[in-house]
Formats: sequence, structure tokens, C-alpha cells
Amino acid sequence: MKKTTTVSGKIILCVKLLLVSLWIGVPVFAQVSTANLMGLVQDSSAAAIPDANVSLLNTQTGTENHSKTSGDGRFILPGVLPGAYMLRIERPGFATAQLNGINLNVGDTKNLLIRLKVGSVSESVNVD
Repeated sequence: MKKTTTVSGKIILCVKLLLVSLWIGVPVFAQVSTANLMGLVQDSSAAAIPDANVSLLNTQTGTENHSKTSGDGRFILPGVLPGAYMLRIERPGFATAQLNGINLNVGDTKNLLIRLKVGSVSESVNVD
């Protein structure tokens, strides 16, 4: 017995194939093209430093991202484009910390621990 295919059967088959191809293609569109930088800012006794200004400077393009530390001293800079960066953390009553040579690649999530030293605003500590 020969099986016959109707027009409606062909349409249903085409729709199923289209849905399967779209479903397979979803991960391609969901790929990440950025990085995340997060950290914890503490003083020399490991106490959290809230409300510190966090600046991330792309040393290649000059683009800056900004954040503030939360009540528990944490910060997050999500969706950062890949590149070379300099991180600067400032809080009145503490020496400014500057971390150079931070390289972020696609998909990176870097977590930093930064300890600020008690000092005047004019003091800074550079870390390469």
C-alpha cells in the first residue's frame, strides 16, 4: 500500500522543521559578549567599607563604568566590554586604591578583594 502525503501534511512537516531549527538556534543568540567585575572593599581589619566610589576605566577606549559599594562593602559592575582596565576605589578617610592591568575577557566574572588603608584623600595606593 502506497502512502500518500497531503498538502496539509506537508505544511505541518514544514512548521515542525521550522520550530526545531529555531529551537536549536536559541543558544547561539544567548551567547555572552561581556564580562562582570565584582568585589569586596574592606579596611585593614577586614571591616566592610560602604559607600566607596568605584570607577573602572577602559585604558584602551577611555570608557568608564561607575558603582558604589553596598552596606556590606560589595560592588558589581555587570556587562563590561572585554578589554584592559584600571580600577579606582575612593572613600573619604581612606587612601585611594588603584589597581592597574585588569584584563577582562568575554564571559569572565572576576571577583576582587580590595583593602583600603586609613589615610587622607590625597594619598593613593597603586597596585600593578
